[in-house]
Amino acid sequence: MKSGPKPRLIEDRFWPHVDRRARDECWLWTGALFASGYGAFRDGGNTKLAHRISFEIANGHLPAEDVCHSCDARRCVNPEH
Repeated sequence: MKSGPKPRLIEDRFWPHVDRRARDECWLWTGALFASGYGAFRDGGNTKLAHRISFEIANGHLPAEDVCHSCDARRCVNPEH
């Protein structure tokens, strides 16, 4: 049986990098950014767009099409935006 630290849930690693405000406001990503200005979240060996991870955490899946912001703030990870 393997011993060692238990892997942390993605939510436990993700939310500390978010400045969460009121439900209708932008929740800004405070972690690393891609050159494009979008949030960058490292998951395993891959770096993913933070707003897509937020959407997936909130909804349990990603749609086949793009996940776009309604607020146009690239650092926003509020899943309702």
